[in-house]
Amino acid sequence: MYVAGIDAFLAILQAQNLKKAADFLNLTQATVSYRLKILEQEMGSILIERGKGIQKITLTPFGESFVAIAERWSALKRDTEKLQASGPQLILSIGGSNSLNVSAKFFITYHSIA
Repeated sequence: MYVAGIDAFLAILQAQNLKKAADFLNLTQATVSYRLKILEQEMGSILIERGKGIQKITLTPFGESFVAIAERWSALKRDTEKLQASGPQLILSIGGSNSLNVSAKFFITYHSIA
């Protein structure tokens, strides 16, 4: 899934026009439009009606259906970034073996969960 396109789509939805979305994302309007176009190509359908002189965006029926998916995808992205920012987590495992012929041996292993 094209994450930059989803971010652009959600910014356009929030700002209600491409120019304001571009300002919000600190990108050019052409870049935001391109990202939306790539996302639409990936999805195989138009998400937002566009045309000259249109001040406010209008979602297509497919775009309306995609809003909830895009919001969930964005939330998963944020959660993943939070997990990555928390750094690696270690687990301590202690095991031992006893034998009649050998004295007890212990070993410790560390596992990274990153």
